[in-house]
Amino acid sequence: MGDKEAQDKLDAIIRKLEEVSTETAQIKDLKNSLEKLEGLPQR
Repeated sequence: MGDKEAQDKLDAIIRKLEEVSTETAQIKDLKNSLEKLEGLPQR
């Protein structure tokens, strides 16, 4: 396996990790929003 190939694989893994961490942050934001909504008085 050449250096270029290894670098491409690493880049792909890093991109995937960044996507996952972004999704995780979005999920946390959604969870926080839901908890705030649940804390509001029900109509």
